[in-house]
Amino acid sequence: MFQIGRTHKLVRTLAATGLLLLAAGCGGNNHSEPLPVASTQVNNGQAANVKVDDFVQSELKRQNIPGLALVVQQDGKVVYSKGYGYANLEQAIPATAEQRFQIGSISKQFSAAAVMLLVEEGKMALDDKIGRHLGAVPPEWDSITVRHILTHTSGLPRDLDPALEAVARVHGAYTTEQVLAILKDYKPVTPPGAQYAYSNVGYQLMGVIIEKVTGSFYGDMIQNRIFKPLGMTTARIIDFHDLSGTATGYMMEDNKLKALDMARMPAGIQTYYRSGAGGIEMSALDLAKWDASLSTEKILKKSSIDQMWAPGALVEKGSNYTISYGLGWVISDFNGHPKVYHSGGMAAFSTDYLHYTNDKLTVIVLTNLGIVADPERISRAVSEMYVPGTWPPK
Repeated sequence: MFQIGRTHKLVRTLAATGLLLLAAGCGGNNHSEPLPVASTQVNNGQAANVKVDDFVQSELKRQNIPGLALVVQQDGKVVYSKGYGYANLEQAIPATAEQRFQIGSISKQFSAAAVMLLVEEGKMALDDKIGRHLGAVPPEWDSITVRHILTHTSGLPRDLDPALEAVARVHGAYTTEQVLAILKDYKPVTPPGAQYAYSNVGYQLMGVIIEKVTGSFYGDMIQNRIFKPLGMTTARIIDFHDLSGTATGYMMEDNKLKALDMARMPAGIQTYYRSGAGGIEMSALDLAKWDASLSTEKILKKSSIDQMWAPGALVEKGSNYTISYGLGWVISDFNGHPKVYHSGGMAAFSTDYLHYTNDKLTVIVLTNLGIVADPERISRAVSEMYVPGTWPPK
């Protein structure tokens, strides 16, 4: 099922895409026992970090994760990148940091970045009512703004009705207008702007809004305005027709790993996988290129990044930490180490992207196991190895 990302145990209920569908077309062999852990060579002549390697390999075995890509970046430069385990168990293909993984809800920051590019150009404002860009909307949507959607304060429900799965399996690909018609059936469950409530429905709607403003598929804008300028050659909206270079994803069924056959996924379900809520796949090294750009103005102005990283909706407050949601990012401060981050969970992939703003440290963990995996545990433990005091989160 498409579920979501975790940000630590507080936000374990976040979901990466909107439609809670059992992914179709599982295939391949079942694996009750993982293969011996493989590790690819460290990239760019970096010396092996035995402490990191031993920990990650132990977590692959403990969590039964088939494969994992890790990147550690400091001051905008990759200091460690490596693959562990297998991108494909059946063929014993080792995982690498160059392979694509579905990134789930990490995609949301790219939808938010697309909005900020349009804001910079004067084509949209964060406090625009969404009806300005969509035309006629249900009366219950009249007060919903772009900012409400990006901060998960729109009041829209978290996910689409799972009953849509049966229809999506036989429908064929949906047009944008058909998707919008479906989304218009969803009413806010809390007043817009009243409180934080994670909504994949909202981010699916944001993909439609971006298309309405630009006149092209939101994924094309992200490709042309972000991925290509940064040389992110593996980054793309999920492509079900070209799986070359993409790790095989796995689900856990009856305590066994089972490969997900993406090529057999029905076109109707593919539409929702490709939404603004979680439709992107890329390599860990390409995600690091995006991360490095955030300390520059190659893509977004500093003022836009500052707005994305500004607390927009309080999620939780404790004695030594706060957690808020900005524009496509979770914002937190633990033990004097402010950070922005997001995780993602798909049917057969779980991911985490963690950036400490003051420490200038980034840890990226992409895995090819679905929501039972816990990449957060790995990213935070690795961050502690580079900057002591950053983990555990509580």
